[in-house]
Amino acid sequence: MIAGHADGRDVFVGVVPRARRGGGRSDLVERAAVVWADCDGQPAVAALADFEPRPSRVVASGSGTNCHAYWLLSRPVEVALIERFNRRIAEALGADVRSSDGARILRPAGSANWKSRPPAPVRLVAVKPSPRVDIDGLNARLPASSSRTLRDESHRDRARASGGDPLLRISPRIYVRALTNESVGRDGKQRCPFHDDHSPSLHVFEEPERGWFCFGCGRGGSVYDFAALLWGSDLRGKQFVRLRRELTTLLLDADRDALSHDASRLSTTVDGAAGADCDREDGSLRS
Repeated sequence: MIAGHADGRDVFVGVVPRARRGGGRSDLVERAAVVWADCDGQPAVAALADFEPRPSRVVASGSGTNCHAYWLLSRPVEVALIERFNRRIAEALGADVRSSDGARILRPAGSANWKSRPPAPVRLVAVKPSPRVDIDGLNARLPASSSRTLRDESHRDRARASGGDPLLRISPRIYVRALTNESVGRDGKQRCPFHDDHSPSLHVFEEPERGWFCFGCGRGGSVYDFAALLWGSDLRGKQFVRLRRELTTLLLDADRDALSHDASRLSTTVDGAAGADCDREDGSLRS
């Protein structure tokens, strides 16, 4: 089928299946079992050669040594988690972070890259026969996303990060406790509110850029992702605006009110102490 469409034209296929006809993120299925990296450039291709775990499939994209690497997962996970892992893999390899989004389309094997003259074939060059990749094992091998990668990951995240989003600077330990009204253990673990979690499997990190991740259900992300799942909200449009306003009220305005209240109490205490000192001084002078 791909070869039939590839005669004289470029062909692209969505990595994550679509629930309906369309090219946007809202058209995707809720869960999929694949993560990927667009190794654009020799340094990324060289880094892939030494990367563990080995990719399940590697497709030469028909542009020099560039390739697309795919890791088939042992179980389906949410698209938001796929995007998060795509970004972390891209950072680890020096690959193209812009290809991390869930709605990404890439050249399939069997097509041709018509940017080249003559057109270069897009070929499947490596297949790993071993079992699929476990998402928990992959998580343990990958470094946490840097703040630079987080700023590059999508239009939405760039908009949030511009000017420095104060909500994204809050430690996950603080916002998870505030949103669930449950303490986070010293080991950074808590029972996950998103599935039946008998032993704490939600890992809450100290650093805002690392966020939170549940090894039980595979969910993870930022303060926005946590609140959206907890409150059944969306991260787009008016629902996101409302979500951000509620988080600001809960996590930022409350802190400012507390600080203002503490400052007022401190001022009253200082004024009272100063007045008492004056009385004592006046009394000693009068005596």
